[in-house]
Amino acid sequence: MKRKNTKRAVAFVIAAAVIVLAVTSCQIITTADATGESNVVISKDPIYSQEATEGATEGAATTATEAAATTAATTEATAAESAPIQPLYINPLTKTGAAVDPSGLRPMAVVVDNGQSALPHQTGLAAADILCETLTSPGVTRFLALYADYRAVPEICNVREARVHDVRIAAGFDAFLVCSGGHADTTEEYDFFSAVRRAYGSEKGYIDTMEESAWNARNGEKLGTIRFFDNYRTDIRYDTVVTPEAIELTEKGGSEFKQSGASVRGSASNPFLFGDSVTVGESASSVTLSFTASGVSSNLEKTVTFVYDDGRGEYLRYEGARAHVDSQSGEQLAFTNLVVLLTDVKYIAGDSDADPLTTSVTVYGSGTGYCFEGGKYTEIIWVNTEKSGLKLYTSDSTLSLLPGSTYVGYLNKANAGSVKMG
Repeated sequence: MKRKNTKRAVAFVIAAAVIVLAVTSCQIITTADATGESNVVISKDPIYSQEATEGATEGAATTATEAAATTAATTEATAAESAPIQPLYINPLTKTGAAVDPSGLRPMAVVVDNGQSALPHQTGLAAADILCETLTSPGVTRFLALYADYRAVPEICNVREARVHDVRIAAGFDAFLVCSGGHADTTEEYDFFSAVRRAYGSEKGYIDTMEESAWNARNGEKLGTIRFFDNYRTDIRYDTVVTPEAIELTEKGGSEFKQSGASVRGSASNPFLFGDSVTVGESASSVTLSFTASGVSSNLEKTVTFVYDDGRGEYLRYEGARAHVDSQSGEQLAFTNLVVLLTDVKYIAGDSDADPLTTSVTVYGSGTGYCFEGGKYTEIIWVNTEKSGLKLYTSDSTLSLLPGSTYVGYLNKANAGSVKMG
């Protein structure tokens, strides 16, 4: 009898233990039926204490926060990898990155020959930030090449004499002018030295490569002028070569440029505005420019062509049917923007038998023109005064150029065929 009771007690304990295990591992749900009687249902979900529930909630929240932080960090890292690297320095003439800080320097404006005899020897033009082109005599153009930082420029050749319009264009960028002498004229309007004095405060306020003593040989190195150095570059026919070393000597030495109070130190004044989108306009995959002048009957004209390269996003320059390339690097001249200004271009008498006919190009005033960028073109209006500088407009706003190099051509507005688009 005692054994049976003992067995029953043991069985009861085991059963109670099973029930306890079941209850501690399950959730008891009390429901009421239609009669109001309570029913007990054992759920398969485990029971959690309030502390356990709160702990689980906090743990889940922490895990979610950590996951969100990780996702955010990954997103930021991916964005940083895909975002373009912002340059430390900006070129003020192109609004593109610069290798070294160009601040504190005035741009350099160099007059470069573009006659047929000069083409095989030209250097440095492909590195120009802004390249201006004007007619200088029948069938011959000349460049004014602007560089934001003369220290980063390769040697520039062939440097020639300047005209009044070169002085005025250079002054509009607050650039110091470098040329091999200047074209003097008997009329005040076209007198080179009067223009220099007005723009720079002194007739010696420009660097004359023919006269500057600092451009002579130093320690056996021929740093610039070739007129007196037959063995420096025998392939060059005209005048001078510009190098950064020669500019440094002019700035530091007792040159007339320095004595006049002029300096390469200063800041750039760029009249152009830049944006990230192409100005809306008509398609222009090619552009042909014809340089002519009024006042004298001449069959000679200079024609150049630009062809848009969609892959590069630039207009490639051609002299006639041949690519216009640097004689040393072989690099073809290419520009992000082409700006064409229609203005008065007239022939006037030259100052020597070698130059019986030269040109005057109207820089100040206003007129119409064209802008080419991104394979499209739009008509523009230009206004330029001695005080406010050059301003470019579309029909309803200020013109915005794409960041990059810019070509500026001054064309005869009296010639209906000055500009042709293809």
